[in-house]
Amino acid sequence: MPTTPGPQNLSGPATLTIPAGTVTPGLNYTCTVVGTYSVTFTGGSQGNGTISGTVDTEICIVEPSPINELVPHLDMSLLPVNNQPFPVCRRGDQNTLFYLIENNDPNETVTLDLTTTVI
Repeated sequence: MPTTPGPQNLSGPATLTIPAGTVTPGLNYTCTVVGTYSVTFTGGSQGNGTISGTVDTEICIVEPSPINELVPHLDMSLLPVNNQPFPVCRRGDQNTLFYLIENNDPNETVTLDLTTTVI
């Protein structure tokens, strides 16, 4: 249980197990992963209470690269800024995200059409 204010270290990468026969080889899948959190505050000048929420993200399951089965054909990673694992800003403020997109298939080219959605 953290006792120091500020960003907390994550407990480590999560492992998702997909049962055999669930996905069809050669097809790509987009899956939504949902997580919940709850933080309880006790004492202090602001009183007691609990805040909680639900967050989700999407992952894409693809076939491995033909040159290394441990990496996907196309890999996209969020790059940390100032050694912060997640972008942090106040509600309503703007932020810039940086991504690294790697094509791990020397036999195929990639063309990207990137768009954003304001929620």
